[in-house]
Amino acid sequence: MRAPGRSLVLGATGLVGSALVRRFVDDGWDVTASVRHASEASWIASALDGARVVTLADALDGDGIAAVVEDARPDVVVNCMSMNPTTTGGAALAYGNMNVTVVAVVLEACVSASVDRVIVIGSGFEYAPSDHPLDERGAIGPTTLYGATKAAGTVIASYYQRGVAPEVCVARPFSVYGPRERLGRLVPSVITAALSGGPIEMSAGTQVRDYLYVEDLAAGLAVLAAHDQDLPGAINFSGPEQHTLLELVSIAVEAAAPETEVRVGSRAENPGDRPVFLGDSGRAERLLAWQPRHDLRSGIAQTVDWYRANHEAWEALA
Repeated sequence: MRAPGRSLVLGATGLVGSALVRRFVDDGWDVTASVRHASEASWIASALDGARVVTLADALDGDGIAAVVEDARPDVVVNCMSMNPTTTGGAALAYGNMNVTVVAVVLEACVSASVDRVIVIGSGFEYAPSDHPLDERGAIGPTTLYGATKAAGTVIASYYQRGVAPEVCVARPFSVYGPRERLGRLVPSVITAALSGGPIEMSAGTQVRDYLYVEDLAAGLAVLAAHDQDLPGAINFSGPEQHTLLELVSIAVEAAAPETEVRVGSRAENPGDRPVFLGDSGRAERLLAWQPRHDLRSGIAQTVDWYRANHEAWEALA
């Protein structure tokens, strides 16, 4: 492993970026973290403590990104900047374009600054649906605009992997959850609804996932950043157990407020939701000696603790 050096985390206010900043700082890296607006950093200040925080308002501003990279002089850059296009039409296309274009913009800046290694955060949603755990040999066949834009970003990264740029690796996480996740996503929605008195309305909850605690993902990314060998291609990161959505909700409610009413079947299934979405992290286990340390109960318990302790922050965003 390489000794900790200088790292730059682009998109540090998101779920993955904020956890990775915390991990890098704890591991002894000299960390620079980019945020879109200074006010964004306030509700996750504890995660960014110890890092140098810089503002990068426009993720597609090539000159702005180049200036941040040049100033940070990083050995490793991790691009966590992303948007999930949940709408249709022009707004969704704009978000999708950002997920694709930002990869090229970041890699161009890293080429110019002679960065040693770049990690691009992709997604398990790049793969075609399967009833079995997906490894890196799985067919690419996204079924959502988000997955399609992440797959397109991976294609761009693969071009740079062929000798144009520094060492480039794509990390593909599956079903990540944890503290500081934005409201409106599944896990924070369930937890904050329970902490607020409920009720919780949901589908039958038969979808199967292998939920991955974000600190375990951050640990894997930190090992990838410090690895002393070039690791081209993609590396999957998935959770240790298979659970249904109903099991996830039940565990979260039990940890947050057991008396909360859960109305199972009160909502229709999302027609675009995959019934099974599982990853195979065998490559990460072999190359990085990585395994997730948190089962769902322990990860959810820590996530609930964070939302309970930071209720003023998330209530202000509700």
